Amino acid sequence: MALIDRSGAEVLIPEERSKEIMQSVPEQSIAMRLMRRLPDMSSKTRSIPVLSSLPMAYFVDGDTGMKQTTAMAWQNVRLYAEEIACIVPIPQNVLDDSDYDIWANVKPRLVEAIGAAFDKAVLLGTNKPSNFPAGIIPAAIDKGNYIQHTQGGNLYTELMGENGLLAKVEEDGFVPNAYVGAIKLRSMLRGTLDNNGLPIFGHAAYRDGVQNKGVYELDGSEAIFPRSEVMDSEQVLLVGGDWNQAVWAVRTDITTKLLTEAVIQDPSDNSIVYNLAQQDMVALRVVFRAGWALPNPVNRVNGTATRYPFAVLTPTGNVAIESARYNVTAPVKSATPQSTHDGGTGYTAAITWTPEAVSFAGTTAYTAKVVLTAADGYIFSNDFGKADIVGLPATTGDGHPASKVTVTRDSATQVTVEVKYVATGA
Repeated sequence: MALIDRSGAEVLIPEERSKEIMQSVPEQSIAMRLMRRLPDMSSKTRSIPVLSSLPMAYFVDGDTGMKQTTAMAWQNVRLYAEEIACIVPIPQNVLDDSDYDIWANVKPRLVEAIGAAFDKAVLLGTNKPSNFPAGIIPAAIDKGNYIQHTQGGNLYTELMGENGLLAKVEEDGFVPNAYVGAIKLRSMLRGTLDNNGLPIFGHAAYRDGVQNKGVYELDGSEAIFPRSEVMDSEQVLLVGGDWNQAVWAVRTDITTKLLTEAVIQDPSDNSIVYNLAQQDMVALRVVFRAGWALPNPVNRVNGTATRYPFAVLTPTGNVAIESARYNVTAPVKSATPQSTHDGGTGYTAAITWTPEAVSFAGTTAYTAKVVLTAADGYIFSNDFGKADIVGLPATTGDGHPASKVTVTRDSATQVTVEVKYVATGA
């Protein structure tokens, strides 16, 4: 039973390169780039005192009038450092290929994955830890800080007008300083013309007196369009606000480790996916710990709980799908696999089986894959997941029909349900 020699994989992560991951993530992450960074955290939590009430001053009535007292109050907002982690298994044979720079290929993808996970948690609330605040986009919508784009409507008025997106933020006592948009919005901005047929939204050829390649701007502030799945145009077109109000920090004990003698398990059923020693593999484990908070201090423009430093432009009239139904007959030896699956309000469904079969064989574990597709005018809610699917089979308990169930929100318009059933009878 030969073990992988650690020295054969040292090229992956020399000490000086291990720090590059942490240094590069803030550049890759849109949220980290725009939010205000606090000093690194020395423990899991940090308290931030936030002004919750303002002092008042009063005129005095005459020379001998009584002066009134006033007060201020603060409350703590907590910043929690949570883990973002991944493991990259790599076959030893690949490492032995001296012409292939593993680190050069792995590192940017790790940085990209960490940045995307953080951005989706901050902006959309996707897979966020329970200690994290609500995502900026759903929170802004809950506060009423959103404008729904009207098909054929005046985009300029929706964004820049008296009751537009910028005004929503300003009326809450904040001044927008940056925007994050879906790629689709770029063409919408280019296509918005004035009465003379000229583009209203142009590129800034200069920024701070320095020539650049051209930057999209709204009211003098940059609009950024990430080329990733972070901004889904079916769900949101633009989010903007005062990004200085949102803060983030890194926990100091960020780690990378090269694993050479370990097993990697599927957490859903504890099955072994890789046995590194036995399969001549190594695995690079990266753990990044960071947290964020949105203190939202009281201000004199809006001292109520409705204030929020961000606003959102949403697509035209999409209805959120909050639940769906799974209705599949479990495999039985000699039975015919179910070939169709009923849809529901706002979505259709299609089913496939793995392995394919005209009739189910004995002692075989089959997997049903049901793809739910939203109809025009509908999207799956941002936090749509397993709890929103009715009729999923049990994976525990006496006589449970399935061994594994996964539900993945692939996009705003597609959800995939995969059910691995226990083996059919002999």
